[in-house]
Amino acid sequence: MSRAASRGVPWVANARTTVRTVQSELVQDPVQFALQASRRLPATVTRPVAGLLARTGSLAGGALAAVGHQILGHDDAARGALAD
Repeated sequence: MSRAASRGVPWVANARTTVRTVQSELVQDPVQFALQASRRLPATVTRPVAGLLARTGSLAGGALAAVGHQILGHDDAARGALAD
């Protein structure tokens, strides 16, 4: 096996593991996954998306709005979205 090919094998294995983990997390707890992903992405990506979620109001029982507020750091608003 060439040197370049041997370096590619671990990368492929890591990519497969990552894909399996993401799939599993999305099925088991998509909200937790969204919160974890938002912490790792730049604010220029997460803030606009979180703002959109925060404005969804009572859609999905307020859960989407609560996630948006939580990502934005508005804990009281997140709790309020679930209480409505």
